[in-house]
Amino acid sequence: YPSVGLSAIISEMVKLPEFLSYLKVRGSYTEVGAPVSRSGLTPGTVTTPIVGGNFKPTYIYPFTDFKAERTKSYEFGLSLRLFSKFNAEVTYYKSNTYNQTFLGNLPESTGYNSIYLQAGNVENRGWEASFGYSDRFKNGLSISSTLTFSKNINEIKEMVKDYNTEVMGVPVSINIPEVLKDKGRTILKEGGSIHDIYATRFFKKDSQGYVLVSSDGKYEMEDGDPVYLGKTAPDFNMGWNNAISYKGFGLSFLINGRFGGVVTSSTEAILDRYGVSQRTANARESEGALFPGQGRVDAKTYYQMIGTGNYQTSGYYVYSATNIRLQELTFSYTMPNKWFGNVLKDVSVSFIANNPWMLYCKAPFDPELTPSTATYGQGNDYFMQPSVRSFGFGLKFKL
Repeated sequence: YPSVGLSAIISEMVKLPEFLSYLKVRGSYTEVGAPVSRSGLTPGTVTTPIVGGNFKPTYIYPFTDFKAERTKSYEFGLSLRLFSKFNAEVTYYKSNTYNQTFLGNLPESTGYNSIYLQAGNVENRGWEASFGYSDRFKNGLSISSTLTFSKNINEIKEMVKDYNTEVMGVPVSINIPEVLKDKGRTILKEGGSIHDIYATRFFKKDSQGYVLVSSDGKYEMEDGDPVYLGKTAPDFNMGWNNAISYKGFGLSFLINGRFGGVVTSSTEAILDRYGVSQRTANARESEGALFPGQGRVDAKTYYQMIGTGNYQTSGYYVYSATNIRLQELTFSYTMPNKWFGNVLKDVSVSFIANNPWMLYCKAPFDPELTPSTATYGQGNDYFMQPSVRSFGFGLKFKL
C-alpha cells in the first residue's frame, strides 16, 4: 500500500512580507487496506460445514477470492503565522473506500441462493481549520486562544451495479441498489450516507394530512415507505481553547460544540409506554395526549402505540443533537521556589474539572454518548449510563 507526502516551508524559500513570519504547504497521498470483516460471513463462505456427520448446505456460493477493503486518500494543508502572534492551519482531505462486502441474490437456476460480492465506493471529505493567538506581555501576563473547526461529509458514491460474475459457468449480472442495516434503521443507498436514519411506522392519516380518527374515537398506525429522519453525524464541530497565566496563576478552559444532526431515544419511548415519564403524567393531567389541531385522545393508548422503543416508531422520538459544553476547566497556582528554600522546585497545585457544564442541549441525553463501537446503531439512547462529570486536584513538584 503506497503512501507519499511532500511539504515545503515557503517562508524559507522566498522572501515574504514581514507580517507573514511563517508559511508552509503540504500534501500527501495514502492507500491503506483493511481485512474483510467477519460480520455476516458464515462458515459456508469458503466451505460447506459438517453438522452431525452430515453436510449442511448454506446455499451461499463458495467464494475464496476476498480482497482487502481498500481506502485511497489524499489531503492538502497550509500553515502560517502572522506577526509572530497569530497562527492558522487549514486542511482539506478526501478519502474513498472500495471493496465493501455485499451479499447478493442468485437465481435459483444456479443452485444457490446468494453470493458474496465486493464492490461499492464510500467517500469522506471535509475541512479542518484552526486559528490562534498567543502573546506574552511585559507585566507577566500570558494569553493563548485557539478556535478550531472541523466538517466531514460522508457520501455513498456507488453501491453494486452491473456486477458481473460467473456461477457454475453461468454469467450473472447483479445489482444491489440499497442495503438495510441496524434492522432497517439505516438504509445504505447511492447519494445517501452511512449516518442516515429512517422510521417506517406512523399514525394513519387522511387526505388532509390529519390523523384518521373514526367516529368512535379509534385510530391506528400503519407501516409505509421509510421516512428520512436525519443523520446522526454533525454538520460541523467547533472548539475554543483558552489559557491565561499571570504571576504563577493559571486558568484554562475548553468549550466544545457539535452543531447539526439528530438522535433518537428508546429510553424515552419505553418510559412513555409504561406511563412513568413526566410526559405521560402531563398528558394524564391534561385529560389525554394531543393530536395537534385535532384535540386530545386517551394517553395510555396513544403512548403504548408510539412507545415501542424500536426504529419503526422512532420518528416520534427525534431530537436535535446540537450541544455546547464546557469540556474542561483548569485552575492552577505555581508557588515561588523561595518558599521551600529551593529544596522543592516548581511546586504547583491545580483544580481540574472535566465536562462540568452543559451550556446547551435539547436532547434528553448527552448526544455525544456512543451506544456502540460499531459503524451502525449510533445516535440512539437505550438506557445508557449518563455522561460523566469529574473533578480532581493535582500536586506537582520537582526535587
